[in-house]
Amino acid sequence: MCAIVATVAREGGARTPAEQRRQLYALGVEDESLQLKLMPVLSAVVPGVERVLENTSFDFAHVVDVNWRLDYVLRSSSAGNVHEPLYFVQLKLQSPRSSGSGLQTVAFSCSVEELRSLVYRIQEVANEVEKLATGTPSQLRTNA
Repeated sequence: MCAIVATVAREGGARTPAEQRRQLYALGVEDESLQLKLMPVLSAVVPGVERVLENTSFDFAHVVDVNWRLDYVLRSSSAGNVHEPLYFVQLKLQSPRSSGSGLQTVAFSCSVEELRSLVYRIQEVANEVEKLATGTPSQLRTNA
């Protein structure tokens, strides 16, 4: 039963009775009386499971655009005289489940050193993915 609920939720849960019956039949529930008993249960349970799956899946958002700006900070109200460059970065992300209009923007600022560290880590990840694609053993270490 759990497998049926999880599969129906993962596939978006059919909304009409005819779609639900087809989905149940495809999952191996061929008995019509059992289908009729399961349909109200699925209608009650699947929306909650879908909400949980939205927050626990491995479908991470994809970076589709990057905007950045470099400012030179002379003075800060909290730090006094600064005289350092500061990057303002905006990442536009698209969820794998959403269409082209479902973009999310993440904005942050960082120093030159922080940006270098970010770029270095991204290069490390790209190298690890390339190693995995070619079948080379990974020597990835994680720093938490």
